[in-house]
Order: sequence, then structure tokens, then C-alpha cells
Amino acid sequence: MRVVQAPPDEHPLPVTVVGGDSGAGKSALIRHLLARPEGRSLAVILDDGTSLGLNPATVSYRDGPFCTLTNGCVCCTRDGDFSDALAALRQRPERPSHVIIEANASANLRRIAGYGYMPGFRIDGIVVVADAETIRDRVESLETSLRVRRQLEAAELLVLNKVDAVPARPRAALRDWLSGIVPQAHVIETEHGRVGSSLLLGIPPEEAERDARAVSSTWETTFRAPGRRAPARTAEEREFGPAHRVWTLVTNEPISAHDFRKWTSHLPNTIVRGSGVVHIREDPYYRHTFDLVGHRSHVSRELPWGRAHPETRLALVGL
Repeated sequence: MRVVQAPPDEHPLPVTVVGGDSGAGKSALIRHLLARPEGRSLAVILDDGTSLGLNPATVSYRDGPFCTLTNGCVCCTRDGDFSDALAALRQRPERPSHVIIEANASANLRRIAGYGYMPGFRIDGIVVVADAETIRDRVESLETSLRVRRQLEAAELLVLNKVDAVPARPRAALRDWLSGIVPQAHVIETEHGRVGSSLLLGIPPEEAERDARAVSSTWETTFRAPGRRAPARTAEEREFGPAHRVWTLVTNEPISAHDFRKWTSHLPNTIVRGSGVVHIREDPYYRHTFDLVGHRSHVSRELPWGRAHPETRLALVGL
């Protein structure tokens, strides 16, 4: 976990990069997110003229390169350079709440993530989609190994798609193999590219607290989220994606930076997203925001508490 002290920006828009090999299911994943944004207004930027194959009935209107859907989400296409599209999104009267960039199969994902450092934006994470049937062959093939390995190594969240095509025992062996190739990536298994937006994009504490399924608790250094549940692919999970769990953690007591770092480092791999605000004992007059994406977490110093009561309020999302 890194602690960042930087001048606060005016609510920078989070940018998530979605990459992966051709045919892995990137477009299916994004279509699913657009169809079920869970209250978010998503903006998707497509690379290289990619077509998502959207149902025309879901399109409300077109404005130049932008296509606005009936649920308020927006799509546009750019060929390799996303600067203009991001700048235009920032100037739109109705700004999105989250931006997704779909990178093509040959793209350098870390370079694409650099667009998230443009003024008014912040990089949220890199998601890589892999085909459970072919990923091992692609990594071990001389022709594709270097490119596919670089994609996997950039992943903070790895969506292992099409797991329904792989029997249980080979799937367990594939998970073990992947943990040796990319030990840092947190893996989400699914079918047909279906993953809920809360798992991929996170959920703010104030929204998590309205979720009837969320487990509320007081933040303590001893709090440990339970491990992964026994896998059971229900009909609901096959339609909407893997079920997720949400925890909300609150305390009015200030937390030492050391204790918070130690606690974060011990979160299990089943926790894939985290967000919230932290009351740091060593810097009590400023609020600090917490973000966790897979293995990467950071705490950033933000505006002073002012008249607000200092507290720690977090939301964790896991499998």
C-alpha cells in the first residue's frame, strides 16, 4: 500500500482499462456492465473501431462519435489515442461516474493506463479477460507467449472467462498454474463475460450501507474477511455473474498509518475491491481516501475534515 500526498483534484473520474486476447470476452464483459451498471453512468471508449454489438433498441441517440444508451451510459470509438475522447467526456453536461477503456489485443495495457493520469481523471485499475479454454496454450505458444504474458502481468483483476467449458479438475489445475504465472492478480471466474460492476469497479461505503446483503462491522485491526465460499454456480450466477459479498466497516477512533497498512496487507485474495475514507492518527486534520483494486491499494490525502466529524468508513467487495 502506498500513501500519496497530492493536491486534491475536483472529483477526478476513475478510469478502468479492460484488455485481453482476441476472443477472450472483453466485449461481452463490457456489454454486461453497460446492461447492468448498478446505478452508475458508465462511459466506454473503444479502441480501433471495435464493435460491441449493442442491441439497437438500447440506443437512445447518437451525437458525433458518442452513442448514448437508454440507461444513460455512453460509448464512443477512438483509434489508439484516447486523449480527445477523455477530454470530451470531461466537458459533457452529464459527466459519467466511471470511464472504461477497451484496449485491443496488441495494446500495451500499462501505456493505456497512463491516460488515467490526464487532468480530471485518475487510474482506477487494469482488468484482463482470459479465455479459460485457451489461455495456457496462448502463454506457452512461442508466437503469442510474450504478448499474452505482458497482458497477464499488467492485470490487477483477472477475469477468467468461459469456465463452463472447462471441467472442475482441469479448472483447479488451471487456477494453480495461473497463480504461478501471475501471483499478484486476483481472479474472478465467470461465464459469458458476466461480472457485476461492484466486483470490477467497487462500491462507495454510502451505497454499500444501503445494500441489504452487506455485513456491517466496526473496523478493528483484528477484522478478517472470511475466505472464499465453496463454489456453486447457480442459475442466477450464470445469468448475472459470480455472487459477491459486501462488508462495511466503521470506526470513530483514529487509526495509525502503520496499523492500517498492516491490516490492508493481510486482506485475502477473495477481497477484490475496497474504497472509503480513513481517519489517520498521524494526520488528524485531513481526510484520507482508500482505494483497493486486487493486490494494489493506496491511501491519498484529501481535503481537511472541516466541520465533518472525522471517522473511518470503508466498503469491501469480495467473492
